[in-house]
Amino acid sequence: MKLQEFNIASNSENEIEAWLSNLSYNPFNFNWVEYASIEAFWQSLKFEKWTKDWQECIKLFWKEAKIYWNKVNPKNRFIYNWIEYIVWSEEHQNVMKEALREQLKQNEDKLKLLLSTWSINLIHKPKKSDWSFYPDSITIPGEVFSNFLIELREEFNESKDLLQDVSRKIGNIL
Repeated sequence: MKLQEFNIASNSENEIEAWLSNLSYNPFNFNWVEYASIEAFWQSLKFEKWTKDWQECIKLFWKEAKIYWNKVNPKNRFIYNWIEYIVWSEEHQNVMKEALREQLKQNEDKLKLLLSTWSINLIHKPKKSDWSFYPDSITIPGEVFSNFLIELREEFNESKDLLQDVSRKIGNIL
């Protein structure tokens, strides 16, 4: 049996799927702030920076991080690092993808797990305990999140190949 896809979801019994999830505890520093998970970063955008809710939000992972989004009514704009973004605009997606890139750079084990998926398709469809699917996110649809991971996997694979190639060339010169 050939594996067709990985369903990147925090409630998966498969370690690769669970640890690549947006809810997994993989702390990272992004723009001088420490976040416990990529979900913590994404949810923190809904709060004014340095407020009590924001400070609580950046520490969350697993279920607590996902539940936290219910605390606020979604807005169609937010300010991050003095720039105003329209929710789910290309610029918003770029910030989210950049945060995910930084998380992978700073968490070698998570990056190794991503690279271990080779070219297998990645999806993001978290399942409920009855095996039905949760509704898709409005602000971070599953297809977008899984595409972020696929694109970053390709990017990191290319940079790894480039580093190995440069290392070989230097070795040949020396």
